[in-house]
Amino acid sequence: MATQILYNELTAGATTETIVITKDQSPMTFWASGLAGGESVIFQQEVNGNWVAIVENGESIVMDVDNTNQLCTGPAVIRLVISSSSGAVSVVSRDRYPD
Repeated sequence: MATQILYNELTAGATTETIVITKDQSPMTFWASGLAGGESVIFQQEVNGNWVAIVENGESIVMDVDNTNQLCTGPAVIRLVISSSSGAVSVVSRDRYPD
């Protein structure tokens, strides 16, 4: 499995580079640490050149203090955004590709 550090104790408002998840690579798992109450990492997807929140059952998919990991399947083009209120946050991803 390939592991990648996306954020290493970055602070409020940071955005990852575009993350392309191929069908072969699926599923990709993300873990976050350093989140406190009210802080989150938001998952966005690219739709017709615009970035929009990934929504499930009417709620944006996020990682927060109560949910520190998420699974994302491809094919997809996504990015992660740390909320504007966050302190030092680290996020790691892992997929099925070998290191």
